[in-house]
Amino acid sequence: MTSGSGTDWGEDTFAGDSSSQSITLTMRQGPNPGQRFIVRKGRVTIGRLPDNDISIPDTQVSRHHASIVWEDGQFLIRDLNSANGTSINGAALTSPASLRDGDVIGLGEIVLTFQGSTGGAEMAEEGFYQPDVPAAKPRRPAGTVAMTPPPKASSGSIAWPVLVGIALALFLALAVVVAIVALVLSQGQSVPEIRVQQPLSGSQVKTGQQVLVLASATDHSGVARVEMWVDGALNATISSPQPGGQPVLLVQQPWVPTKPGIHNLSLKAYNSAGLASEPIGLAIGVTDAGGSQSGEATPQPPTATATMVVINQPSPTLTPVTASSPTSPLCVNDSAFVADVTVPDNTIFQPGARIDKTWRIRNSGNCPWETGYRLVFTSGNKMGAPDNQPVVPTAPGGTTDVTVTMYAPSAPGVYTGIWRMVDVNGGPFGQRFSVVIQVPSPFTPTPAVTPTFTPRPGPLIELTVDRDRVSAGECPRVRARVEGVTAAWLDGEAIVGGYKEKEVCPCEDTRYTVDATLANGDHVTKDVKVNVDGTCVVDKPDLVIRDLTADNTTPQVGDTIHLRMRVKNQGSQRAKNFAVAWRSLGSDSSPAFVEENITLEPGQDQWIEWSYTYTEDGKFKSRGEVDYLDKIDESDEGNNTKTLTIEVQPKS
Repeated sequence: MTSGSGTDWGEDTFAGDSSSQSITLTMRQGPNPGQRFIVRKGRVTIGRLPDNDISIPDTQVSRHHASIVWEDGQFLIRDLNSANGTSINGAALTSPASLRDGDVIGLGEIVLTFQGSTGGAEMAEEGFYQPDVPAAKPRRPAGTVAMTPPPKASSGSIAWPVLVGIALALFLALAVVVAIVALVLSQGQSVPEIRVQQPLSGSQVKTGQQVLVLASATDHSGVARVEMWVDGALNATISSPQPGGQPVLLVQQPWVPTKPGIHNLSLKAYNSAGLASEPIGLAIGVTDAGGSQSGEATPQPPTATATMVVINQPSPTLTPVTASSPTSPLCVNDSAFVADVTVPDNTIFQPGARIDKTWRIRNSGNCPWETGYRLVFTSGNKMGAPDNQPVVPTAPGGTTDVTVTMYAPSAPGVYTGIWRMVDVNGGPFGQRFSVVIQVPSPFTPTPAVTPTFTPRPGPLIELTVDRDRVSAGECPRVRARVEGVTAAWLDGEAIVGGYKEKEVCPCEDTRYTVDATLANGDHVTKDVKVNVDGTCVVDKPDLVIRDLTADNTTPQVGDTIHLRMRVKNQGSQRAKNFAVAWRSLGSDSSPAFVEENITLEPGQDQWIEWSYTYTEDGKFKSRGEVDYLDKIDESDEGNNTKTLTIEVQPKS
């Protein structure tokens, strides 16, 4: 921005330019550990489909799982209603959250480390993050100090006041120079910062079990190396591949304990000027094959203290393990309910509504919850939820939020689901966690609150759809739930375990049906209709029957009726070598009247006409068909059919 007198040195002109942003994600856990994704734009989507900016083809990742956006001078991450949820540093993401360098993003069980950049040379070379250090802004020209001309010296001498003024001016100028130099030097003397993602201080492992240490060190002047110390001895040095260091140095260092006891790990980062970070200390409990710890705790390095605890996860409250006695108790799993973060008991949901239930759970045992610990469904109403939900690693005494997505049943009533924690081997432990919802009756605006679950008598057959009206090409999900039946099918596909859902992409109004067999052998069916606006463009021939009519649907015996059937090619390719047919079904069955070798261009339709005379009275079903020639037969009940009922009256 300019003014009338010169340049206005205001805020950085790139602050809102999304094209200068860069996002780097490094996979820590997943199908390709160590893989880096670098996208130089201010808005990034992450998901399983290839149309995302970052595509991770893994079942843990939803089709469109999460997004990262540069907004208001910061990177924000949002969950896009993913199935397995998104977490930041182990905390479940329930609303947009800001991201900092080194933050750990969880997509289900996929773990990524975040780095963000707002521009700079480093970004152009390697995609590394350059912290937001405001550029040195041009300074305004210094003002001129007005001075009264010194009086002329008399006969070759200099007046004393003039000498004093000159000396004072020189002193002030020197002081300004010293202050500027000191400021520049102080700005350059940055100190690295190190953050640890895993393991948690207080974790317990067995001898011979590999511990993967994940951390990130940052310093805008460049991180030269990170040292890892174990029990006071240097165990590993992770050096930057760049001679002058790099703004962010990622650490992925394995360590395998060989003896039981309490082991102290310490991480320390050094920048290119040789300045060191504050060390981060971790206390790791190691047990032998029998599950016990022995031996005294070994001393920590002089720079680490027992009060150092990993602080990268805001959700759990971490408690370091201490070696108060030669032997520690066996690892015991336990869990305790803390709060209903969302969906308190007896919350009312409309039929088919999405439910995102979040429990806050405390690790009340002395075992750390590692990767593989899950919250699993045990009894009651599952309500379309997955069988289990992974739980982020949580230290003893820490808390974590676990979110499970389910859907409200279509029938009115009170529904309860019971969930419980299990360890990596599937062993259940701790308290049980419940979700209780109410689905109101369409005739009762406010159902009576029933504090306890009442089982629904008799068989239960439910069929719901996300949306009953979609545009052509959109794909809602159909969900079927059955209880108390011997067998059931959703559009011919067996329903196993009482629940089935599938994605459907109708191109025209379509009905989906549940067929259930009861214990007495009776069949019960329910269907739901999806109305479709518009038509699909199919990249092939696609013949459909649009109309089937008769000039008289109540003729007398011996009368001749005239039938007309309209066939359309709604695909994008020419349809050739097709046939259409019509036949009467029932006791007055006739051979098929077939019109062969139909050729239709894309979007073209054609009327076919036949005549037929019924020889007996009654109600007769007739059917029109369109397909390849070799599929016109009595058993063809494909999608390209249309039926018409003719009621033949006795001859008067």
